[in-house]
Amino acid sequence: MTLPLAIILGSVCGLAGAFAMNLFMRSVSAAYSERVDMVIALGSFFTGSLENARSLGTTIHAGAGIF
Repeated sequence: MTLPLAIILGSVCGLAGAFAMNLFMRSVSAAYSERVDMVIALGSFFTGSLENARSLGTTIHAGAGIF
């Protein structure tokens, strides 16, 4: 396996894992309450508001999965 292929494969696997974890966290949030949504908590830490927190939290989580 070449190095570029290993990097691409690792990024794809990390993104798939981040997506699965994001899906699990959203299902827990939907089952209990909005207060346990870690994606919104992550996004609102950087935005300071809840309006754009979900999209930013998802983007940060996906980026962390890639790296």
